[in-house]
Amino acid sequence: MKTQGSGRAVISAMRYRDVKAASDWLCSAFGFERQRALSGADGQVSYAELSFGDSIIMLGSIPDSRTDLLMKQPDEIGGFETQTCYLVIKDADVHYQKARAAGATIAFDICDDAEGGRGFACRDPEGHIWNFGTYGPTTRSDTRVAQDHGVVVRPIRSPLVLTLVLVAMIVGSAVTVGSQRFLNEHEVSTTTGGSAPVKTMMNQQAAAHSDDSGKARELTQAIEAIRSQLEQTQRDKAAVELSAEASASRLANERAARESVELILMQAQRSLAQQKNETDAAQRAIKEVTEAASAGRAAKETAERNAKALQDRLVGAEMERETAKRTVKTLQTELSEERALRIAAERSAKEARPMQATSQMEPSKRATNDGGSSSEFRFRPRVP
Repeated sequence: MKTQGSGRAVISAMRYRDVKAASDWLCSAFGFERQRALSGADGQVSYAELSFGDSIIMLGSIPDSRTDLLMKQPDEIGGFETQTCYLVIKDADVHYQKARAAGATIAFDICDDAEGGRGFACRDPEGHIWNFGTYGPTTRSDTRVAQDHGVVVRPIRSPLVLTLVLVAMIVGSAVTVGSQRFLNEHEVSTTTGGSAPVKTMMNQQAAAHSDDSGKARELTQAIEAIRSQLEQTQRDKAAVELSAEASASRLANERAARESVELILMQAQRSLAQQKNETDAAQRAIKEVTEAASAGRAAKETAERNAKALQDRLVGAEMERETAKRTVKTLQTELSEERALRIAAERSAKEARPMQATSQMEPSKRATNDGGSSSEFRFRPRVP
């Protein structure tokens, strides 16, 4: 990522849907500094360069490159990444708190590593993974630089790698010693002038060389077995890291789901409190209706029975405010029907009087004999 030195540099190129928003966020959350920005014909920022210390990264817009056919964003492949950036920082804890405050999703929490450094990993708003740590490849105290060629030599820490190196050294030594011994003895034999001893010695040396070759093959097979074991270990490590990342993603999703449920519960509690207030208001209205119905005894008894029934319902379920409204409406309907029936009966009675006076029907019949019975027929209006 460095841009100074011998003219060679490795620069990370990141792709974002919104380059300007990504630039602003990276500067705010991770401490990058803006160096350059280019806008397209539509006025939107399509390219930006940000610096981090002596290093530079390039940000490009997704639909503006042929690499769109070869690459995917993390949210298009289940949140996974195929490569990531590692940034060397001085204070991991301060940087960690700053990233969290800016809204970064923590993928791996801050911790100490085996190299003596301290760091963490997180995601930006578009899902890219960023690694931060205090360990730097050129800042280790046990690094040695070779005087001849300037090659950086590091001590081997892995037991498996150390074993491979030792086996390779043993194989090389065995082959070299066997070959040298064969050449020396062959040279000594040929200088003596005896053909038969020479042949015998050559056969013995060939057998010894064959034995050395067998040992070399065994050592080669051992190297291959160790190499296979190393490759399997690396695959297992990659699988574990992938599983850990998936677990971290699941934990983040579960945390978001839990927060969503807590928000829903809070809203439900507020709704219940509001419904309780409305229920209390309905109870007060019912009480007022009950007191207003005390003008008439029959109406009062009816209202008290209905009010008691409503109160019993409210004790069982305070939130059934709609039931109370329907009950009040039912009472009003019954009162209206009773009033309508009473008015209809009075109207029918008024209409029946003139009809009875002008009726041609005989109002009554009586028996004239002493032991008979009398009967009477009266016209009665039909009440609807």
